[in-house]
Amino acid sequence: DKPIRIIIIGKTGVGKSATANTLIGDKKRFNERASITPIAPKCVCETLNHDSNSYKIIDTPGFTNFNQLNSAAAREIAKSMQYGAPGPHVFLFVIRFGQFTRKDRDLIEFIKKLYGEKSTKNHGVVVVTHGDDIKRNINNECVKSGEVDAFVKDLVDSDEDAKELLKACSDRMFVIDNRSTDRWTEASSRFYKNIQEWGLGLSYCNDLHGVAKMMEQERTKGNLEPPKHVLGTIQRALRQDESQGSGIAMAMGIVFVGVSAFVLLRGLYNWFYGSIHYIPTSLSTAWSLAKLCRNGYDQLTSHNTTQRHDAT
Repeated sequence: DKPIRIIIIGKTGVGKSATANTLIGDKKRFNERASITPIAPKCVCETLNHDSNSYKIIDTPGFTNFNQLNSAAAREIAKSMQYGAPGPHVFLFVIRFGQFTRKDRDLIEFIKKLYGEKSTKNHGVVVVTHGDDIKRNINNECVKSGEVDAFVKDLVDSDEDAKELLKACSDRMFVIDNRSTDRWTEASSRFYKNIQEWGLGLSYCNDLHGVAKMMEQERTKGNLEPPKHVLGTIQRALRQDESQGSGIAMAMGIVFVGVSAFVLLRGLYNWFYGSIHYIPTSLSTAWSLAKLCRNGYDQLTSHNTTQRHDAT
């Protein structure tokens, strides 16, 4: 049988590789060393069999900048998309307990730009790491009764960024303790069971830009590394909102000038033909419409500037 393909995504330092090791049942398969750089060394893929099902676990590098990726980061994304071909069944969005930020929420758009609007809704799962910290914050009875997920769900709902991420994944969430000596048993008894119950292995999503297909074509030519045109495709895809926003802002600027000129010319026309009482009305209308267009233009350009600042 073809494996259920699982791509693990998250910021640097949230415990992605530790989570991958827990799910694979071997703490040495994925590199868990903390990275101080914006990107972990390599994308890594491992497979396992569990309860008559085959799984492919794809650990991606940790990213801190989603809008302005360098070629090294784009290369690892391309590899993860190739490992997940013809398409991933599951996206694991890894976040750290007690440290939810806007960057965690940005992971949603990161995947949507590559795999489409419904990718997170139909295939996403939020994985909350540092389950040992969670257990220290609740009583033993809750731990024994399996209420840890419910406890964390309440905490997530109190944070707008984390709540939005969870909502984007159709409220699918899993709490994991990567430090537990019994972590593989916990993962095998709960995580893979949840994957089956959620029906996440039944369908997969295709990447919007044909990256995996392009990579496969290159492999048939003997090229094992992603070529420049593939890296460019990924970088453009992840910048698409910014360019679209700039285009809309430019259009608003044109409307701003055009509407103002039209109404002012109409006022001059009325004045020329003796309808002098129309002049105040025309000028007032021109001023109101100009302000409306200008406000829209300013909001769009301000939003784009904020996006660029967030990306640096």
